[in-house]
Amino acid sequence: MLRMSYDPNMVGRCVAKMAFNLASMVFGAEPLVHQRFDPVREYIRGGNVVDPELTTMPDGKVVGKLDERYVDRWFNEPRSEPIRPTSWHIVELDRFRGQLVARVCLVGGILRFFVRLGPFGDLDTEVLPAAVSREDDGDYWLLYGQRKTNSEMQTEVARRIQAQVAQRS
Repeated sequence: MLRMSYDPNMVGRCVAKMAFNLASMVFGAEPLVHQRFDPVREYIRGGNVVDPELTTMPDGKVVGKLDERYVDRWFNEPRSEPIRPTSWHIVELDRFRGQLVARVCLVGGILRFFVRLGPFGDLDTEVLPAAVSREDDGDYWLLYGQRKTNSEMQTEVARRIQAQVAQRS
């Protein structure tokens, strides 16, 4: 007999971590250690995850409603044309109703999620990139359609943050 345990919220926690890591790159780590982001950080660590209510379907499958306080499925409805899985994913940061949010697309867009990271507060919208995507196999980033290595991406993000700090002074 083989018995496996599975955390149904694991994907949501991973997606939230991807979004939080990008936010840390874009805004710097210091603003994201603010206590307003504590709930999502604790969720990522698995400390305040709500266990799903499981239901057994007539066909014997067990399904559960996942903890959607921080991560929602987004447009995961059936499509008219099948999409071939790929290794790229996209993380987009945005401001929505006073919250720092992210849209995350995995496996070439087959799985899509909406992540609520926390109150936007004093973060600056000018440093938000329109879209950042990551090609896992090629180990590079796409920023505004331009291909960048990890170090080029870090340099670009640092330049944007420094420009915003200089503008505030």
